[in-house]
Amino acid sequence: MSQKITVLMTVVLLGFVAVVGVAIIQVKNLADISARLTSANLPLIHSASNIGFLIQAQYTSAQRIILSNTTESSMSPLLNVVSFNGVEFLESGLLLQQTIAEVETRIRVLASEEGSQHTMVAENKSSLLSILFELRRSTQGYQKKVEAWLQSRPTSANTGAMLSQLSGIEVLTDKYFLAFDEMIKSVNQDTESEVFFEEKIAIGLIILTTLLALVLVLTIMYVIVRNVIAKPLQQLTDTINVFAPLHKVEESEFEKSIILRQDELGRMGRSFNRLKHDLWTQGEDLAKAINEAERANRAKSVFLASASHDLRQPLSAMQMYIAALRQKVESQDIVKIVDDIDAVSVSTTLLLNALLDVSQLEAGAIKPTKENFCVQNLLQSVARAYLPLAEEKGIRLRIVPCHVYLYSDITLVERIISNFVSNALRYTRSGSVLVGCRRRQQHLCIEVMDTGCGIPKHQLAPIFDDFYQLDNKERDRGKGLGLGLAIAKRLSICLDHDIECDSNLGRGSRFAVQVDLGYATMNPNTSTLSNLGVKSLLGERILLIEDNLEVQKASKQLLESWGCVVHCAQDAAEALAWASGASQTIPGLILADHRLPGVANGVEAAQRVCMTLGLDIPTIIVTGDVDDNHIKGIKEQGYLVLCKPVRPAKLRAAISNHL
Repeated sequence: MSQKITVLMTVVLLGFVAVVGVAIIQVKNLADISARLTSANLPLIHSASNIGFLIQAQYTSAQRIILSNTTESSMSPLLNVVSFNGVEFLESGLLLQQTIAEVETRIRVLASEEGSQHTMVAENKSSLLSILFELRRSTQGYQKKVEAWLQSRPTSANTGAMLSQLSGIEVLTDKYFLAFDEMIKSVNQDTESEVFFEEKIAIGLIILTTLLALVLVLTIMYVIVRNVIAKPLQQLTDTINVFAPLHKVEESEFEKSIILRQDELGRMGRSFNRLKHDLWTQGEDLAKAINEAERANRAKSVFLASASHDLRQPLSAMQMYIAALRQKVESQDIVKIVDDIDAVSVSTTLLLNALLDVSQLEAGAIKPTKENFCVQNLLQSVARAYLPLAEEKGIRLRIVPCHVYLYSDITLVERIISNFVSNALRYTRSGSVLVGCRRRQQHLCIEVMDTGCGIPKHQLAPIFDDFYQLDNKERDRGKGLGLGLAIAKRLSICLDHDIECDSNLGRGSRFAVQVDLGYATMNPNTSTLSNLGVKSLLGERILLIEDNLEVQKASKQLLESWGCVVHCAQDAAEALAWASGASQTIPGLILADHRLPGVANGVEAAQRVCMTLGLDIPTIIVTGDVDDNHIKGIKEQGYLVLCKPVRPAKLRAAISNHL
């Protein structure tokens, strides 16, 4: 076996050396051909270009001489001012003849050099010299014709005839030059083809050399591995297979014997033994790190929830104070200041909501809970939220009813559609925004179409990036933050839904999301949208349950500015105490914060008040915790949920439609 391997290695090595030698010779030939191309063909091409330039210069000089020596001024008034002589013409003609002679000499030298008998230049020597001879005779005749005309007395009468004769010579000269130029290019192309062929042969030999070298290396490695390492390594591998990173294994007798060896395998055994103990230590550290990461992730989720709730509370109070203040201010100057404050408040609210949404999506805190639902409920919720804003801007918000059932997370899909509608209202100055559905096989495409400014084609993809906005380099917060579509894109990925976007610049845009079809449930809530709107709240009694005194005070002032009669409570116990003695003043609506002190939350407090009064009172739950599962749990109990900070217009619309 060893003798066969040795013979094989010898044959491979000899073949390798032979192919390397041939490859080196071929590469040298390729270099010689390339050098010959550079030293022969390129100068000829340059010379042909130079001859063409000199011929044109001869033509130009001859025409200037003829026109400048014409006696009649009417032929060229400008040329009469400057008098031309024949010096320039004679110099260009002399230079042309010298250049043609140099090219002829170069062709003869290249064709007679040693080793050049079979080159393209040598094979086409006769044709090239013949064409150059005719070219030289033609240009000489041209020059003599002009010189003879100059020695006579040029007049305007014989100028036309002279130009006609010269034109005929020019045609013949151009014919010879084009033939020479084409032949030079053909010689160059043939030489390049020869170089390309030699190059392919050289590359093929180099590849063959590489393959033989690879075979040689693999053969040597096979011999070494087979005779020296394979069997001991197999036994060591059997020992390794019983080891797990988090399961400590003692050294076997064979492993101990390997460790005591002083050769390469012994060093490998000792390295493996050290690696095994390191893996055991790292496994323990990894388990600790995983526990720490899980703890940090839980802490981050708690922080996001706490920060969300704590930051939304003062913003909600501020917006209600601003809305209440606007109701009481009569001076237009002060109203303008209040509007500016409201704009800053809204911008801050949008930024906070968007950043918290992005943080939750990046952290993976939002987990979709898919269920069957009627898309009409989603459309109704979107209409209720954005009809006041559309009416304020004078835009018609049209909702096409649809009673198809879908299978997805209704809260997350609603957030996607809400972002589409919000964008459409923001970038539509006049006209309408349409929300409708289109069925596509096993999906329902929910579409939002507007008559706004439209989006350029090259910006349809970047608009889904974070903080990307069209025509808002100054970062005007009144134009949004550039996070709405980015959040919609993240939510679609989370739900595994496709988003579509197309637009016509200046005519409007269309955004859509495809949702899987579902099936009907037992309680289809398919109320119409006809009753959505803002009604008068004068004299309406409202029970406000809010533990944050600033938010409670601001909410009360806002509700009273709308004409409501407000009763306040800080927790469930205080609300029950008021309800027990309020049989003659039953509230028309309960507005409760969800997070209340004590054991009862807002939903439980509202339920206890209803039980005490013996009535089913409409209830709206307001919360600063925007976790989707939290909001979904409240909605599943049949309550409308508003997330803090609540826009006053949205709050009024919700109250109007629930009373």
